Amino acid sequence: RNARMLAEHGMPVEELLDHARINLDVCKADAEIVIKRLQQMRAKMTEEASMAAQREMQQEQLQRKKQEKELPVSPKTAPRKEAPTQDDYALAQEMQRSAMASGEQGDFDSAASQLKVVLKMKRGHYGEDTANGDLVFVLSCLGYLSALLNNLPAAVKWYDESLAMQRRIPGVVPADYAKT
Repeated sequence: RNARMLAEHGMPVEELLDHARINLDVCKADAEIVIKRLQQMRAKMTEEASMAAQREMQQEQLQRKKQEKELPVSPKTAPRKEAPTQDDYALAQEMQRSAMASGEQGDFDSAASQLKVVLKMKRGHYGEDTANGDLVFVLSCLGYLSALLNNLPAAVKWYDESLAMQRRIPGVVPADYAKT
């Protein structure tokens, strides 16, 4: 409507096009700002969910320790560890997908913190000392993210743990990268 009024009053078409291009650039910049803010909000929400899950796990551990102290331990009264459910594993898988998406978007800090929670959940599912390809993948991803975040000592630690676990999986022979 404004462009029609300007054209009727004799403004040159070139100036109208320039104004339209400027308005388009401003709209693109505004859209980029909104997208960036939405990404920041998503990362913050993911981080808060991760922290809430960690707090919940810590509270459950404290609750179990408290119950263990209150009850005399005998074979009949010893607290049983509840096995992780399939829902817990599904939640870990969903959180892993979210971490991968964060990493693809360049939010490496969020991806790493989510993967640490995923690792704890999957270790609970498979068992602390179990060697499993799923755990190897998460450990390798943590090593890669640590390297991207320029935390090389942590990257080496994650990669070493991944390699050691690969060696414990029957039938799996990890590549010897030192020879290449």
